[in-house]
Amino acid sequence: RTGGCLAYTPTSQPDRLQLRLQGPLELIDPAGPAVRILVRRFAGQFGATALPDLPPHHALVITARADADPLSWQILVSPSHQLIACALG
Repeated sequence: RTGGCLAYTPTSQPDRLQLRLQGPLELIDPAGPAVRILVRRFAGQFGATALPDLPPHHALVITARADADPLSWQILVSPSHQLIACALG
């Protein structure tokens, strides 16, 4: 961890990183290949909702529209290489 960022390097394949979306989150893919992003909020498991893949050498900011429900969105990524996640704001 550095500041509000986490540099995650998988230790096995497949490896998973689960994050809670508590504010805007930036995912940065400094290498490649593309990373699939799954989200859930009320579902018991991931898979029903996917965001566009994070292309190699790109960044993506993920935000959730505020509403009255206190339950946070959760994000699941399975990178094959280092991925950086930064809390924004």
